[in-house]
Amino acid sequence: MKEILELAKELGKAIADCEEIKTYKEMEKIYFESEDAQNAMREYEETRAAMTVKAQQTGMTPESMQLFQEEMQKAMDKLMENKTVRTYLDAQSAFNDILTKVNSVIAYCVQGEEQNMATSSSGSCSGNCSGCAGCH
Repeated sequence: MKEILELAKELGKAIADCEEIKTYKEMEKIYFESEDAQNAMREYEETRAAMTVKAQQTGMTPESMQLFQEEMQKAMDKLMENKTVRTYLDAQSAFNDILTKVNSVIAYCVQGEEQNMATSSSGSCSGNCSGCAGCH
């Protein structure tokens, strides 16, 4: 067990030293210090929450689902106009991709099968729905 924990510590240090993590930490600091970015995210979250409540209250027909998705995409597009938010979310996605791939390699070594997310370059949500079906 001690050897495993030592290897985990080494892995953690290697991950902490990779460029994607450093970039993510830098962008996280900039993002949280930016009033404009915070306001943009708050506005998006308020829109998302209001749309979700509205959808739950009115029920979802295929037509209302389409409208919901269109409104959420508009809100996401507006959010992504903020360069700080966009850069932060991209850095967060790169960070999450590394962790997902590392976890997949570990799972493969332990279980003998690679997880589906290991080969996916979009194993996590960057917040930009242009490349997916949209979970928001």
